[in-house]
Amino acid sequence: IAFAITLLVGSSLLYFNICCEKVVINGSSMNTTLVEGQLGVYVKRGSLIGKLERNDIIVFNYHKTDDSETKFVKRIIGKPNEHIEIKLNSKVYINGKEIEQNYLDESNYGKTFQLNNITRMDITLGDDEYYVMGDNRSVSYDSRFFGPIKKKDIVGKVVLTYGKYKSYNTETGEGKDKQIFPIRFY
Repeated sequence: IAFAITLLVGSSLLYFNICCEKVVINGSSMNTTLVEGQLGVYVKRGSLIGKLERNDIIVFNYHKTDDSETKFVKRIIGKPNEHIEIKLNSKVYINGKEIEQNYLDESNYGKTFQLNNITRMDITLGDDEYYVMGDNRSVSYDSRFFGPIKKKDIVGKVVLTYGKYKSYNTETGEGKDKQIFPIRFY
């Protein structure tokens, strides 16, 4: 039995190290679902995460204009070949049908158009495109600004969170005083 347990734990750790990676939430664009300094795990794309679905929280590479890239964490709203339309009251329609957004804080409704430079409020996605948005719609820099993301840029799918830094510096990406709280699966 001891050998079986050791083998199981060893296999799990090997899988975790190969197929998963840690993520630290930087910023407030996913509030209240995910908060700044929160610690999570994502399964790398191609590592048994299955099909990407609407409402999945993903990690993707965002390509900045200066040829650098950074990782963003957002929620999938639209999938390939869908038509997305966002109304003034923050209601989102996919192919003409309103989607349920029970993850949004009620104080975020109606704030979609308070942001400047929103250009992508009515769009049809291509074969390999996804439309992503943060849950904190009033501050999220997402597909409403930079348009859809390509499937190749998706790094993985967030599967759980397990803790938070009590003190987190968004500029350096460093945290102090890690606290562990109940694991939450997505």
